[in-house]
Amino acid sequence: MTRIDPKLRNSDDNDSEITTIDFEKILEFLNNPSFYLKTCFLNLILNRINVYNKTFQTKGLDIAQLKIQTNDCFLSILELCVISKKLDFQELKRYVEINWENKLIQDEWFYNTNAFIENAIKVEPKRMKGLASLVNAEREEFTQLFKKFLVAFFFY
Repeated sequence: MTRIDPKLRNSDDNDSEITTIDFEKILEFLNNPSFYLKTCFLNLILNRINVYNKTFQTKGLDIAQLKIQTNDCFLSILELCVISKKLDFQELKRYVEINWENKLIQDEWFYNTNAFIENAIKVEPKRMKGLASLVNAEREEFTQLFKKFLVAFFFY
């Protein structure tokens, strides 16, 4: 059974059965510039992971390259949210040992909202340039959403 966000339902009960889907609400999401940018940034993250996923699944992967490829994958995600000058460790283990859930660590290591937005635009200018036109509240929501997502990525 497919689970749909409760906001998209047109049902009064809370059971998991979907009675109808509010297509107007879906269309509203799809026409929302902020939602579009969120899907583009998520796509950017997933594309980076998929590049390494393909590498890891090939039979031609040299076992000697496994550590290097794993480090590169992790760093390719970290560079989206971590202040560039902090990305100086050669060993992935040091990044894994950081308690990314700690708010003080996040404040020290992660870009602030404006820098996060600027970095996203720099990394993917064609698709992310719309971030520059978001109002402050939307920028903050965008940044916090992906910081939480990336923290979860680091821990699991």
